[in-house]
Amino acid sequence: NLFKKDEGQTSFLALTVLPNKILAAIWDFAEEKIEVLGLGERSLGHVNVLIHQAAVAIDKAGEEARTDVSKVVFGLSHFYFTDGSPSKEILGVLKKLAKDFALSPQAYVSCAAAINHFLKIEEKITPNVIVIGAFENFTEVHLLENSNIVKSQVEKGEVTVGRMTQLIAGLKEEGKDLPARIVVFRPDKEDSLPQ
Repeated sequence: NLFKKDEGQTSFLALTVLPNKILAAIWDFAEEKIEVLGLGERSLGHVNVLIHQAAVAIDKAGEEARTDVSKVVFGLSHFYFTDGSPSKEILGVLKKLAKDFALSPQAYVSCAAAINHFLKIEEKITPNVIVIGAFENFTEVHLLENSNIVKSQVEKGEVTVGRMTQLIAGLKEEGKDLPARIVVFRPDKEDSLPQ
């Protein structure tokens, strides 16, 4: 159970690896609420610099949180998945990172699954939603129904609104409507969505 704390354990690290950025968040889970204590982020050009960039992001989050962590949850963009599972390359890098920093991995989850869990905790609902990960050269769309990722579509390269609409339409199953709610995640809030 991720939320069962060890004696003395007060905080957790979430390390999210996106196609072009690493996000580190130190958080606590108290009274069924998630409280973010510290954040850090670094750009990511290639997997070969992931450990260094993650270290800088983790240090920044740790400075803000003023706490140490030993448990980590890895959140991964669909960019790092092969046949529905994290690729061997990314798993190797993340396991080395965990060993180098004496972190105990609790889970390796897709960003869509993490959003699903977050919505269940924060809103106390069973999410029925379309989740879109919009990045500079990669777009992922997922259909979440009854706490499950039912279907996913990905597109490498720059995506237009028209192409994004096609990706969303590709999630639709015959005889069923798509959810009205859409959740978009991307590394920079100030980035605009495709035109």
